Formats: sequence, C-alpha cells, structure tokens
Amino acid sequence: PVYAIKHRKIAATRGQKKATMAIGHKILIAAYHVLRDKVPWAINPQDPQVTYLRRMKKIERLENQLKQLKQTS
Repeated sequence: PVYAIKHRKIAATRGQKKATMAIGHKILIAAYHVLRDKVPWAINPQDPQVTYLRRMKKIERLENQLKQLKQTS
C-alpha cells in the first residue's frame, strides 16, 4: 500500500512510466539495504501512538459525516 500511494502521486504529476521507475528504484534500494545489513524487510514502521491518533481523527471525521447525513434525512 505504501508504494501504491506513492506511485499514484508521482504518476499524477510526472506520468506512469516515471512513477513505475521511481517505485522500482525505491524497492531496489530497500532490497539492497536488507541484503547488506541482513535485517528483515520493513516498510516504514509507524509509531503506534501516531497510528492511534490518526485512526481516532478518522473516526471523529466519520462520526461527523454520519451526524450530517442524519440531519439531512
């Protein structure tokens, strides 16, 4: 998912081919570091507190949308 989001952003501004090459480059660099350092593959491990806060904000946003939908109907 991380690379897919990045690919869409790059493709929107620079085109599909450049986005594909950029993501391929990112994956190649990550694989190099995994092999060189002999560490397991990890894609941007997030801080649990940041993830929690993000999810709570999303829940609040969705609750507000639900309230607005109830008021209009």
